[in-house]
Amino acid sequence: LRAHFLNMLDNTEPPNSFKISEVASQLTPSELADLGYEHCQEAMPAIIHLAFELREFDDLEIIVKGRLAPDDATPEEVIEMEGPVRVRRKD
Repeated sequence: LRAHFLNMLDNTEPPNSFKISEVASQLTPSELADLGYEHCQEAMPAIIHLAFELREFDDLEIIVKGRLAPDDATPEEVIEMEGPVRVRRKD
């Protein structure tokens, strides 16, 4: 999961961003099974948690419905928000 996420982050130049669903869709059936998932959508909360973990290093921004997720937002709050969750690397 982390490798796919970091690959997307490394290969998406700011100001462009990527959807967390793009990371989930890169997971192979074997990787999904290893993570305990049957479908890529099940991995999305884990990807959001990973984005928040990596945001602590101040290297990326999390965007929900076209707006930056507040600094005090939790992964659980973002998971509950409607709309796509996107990530972009900071310049």
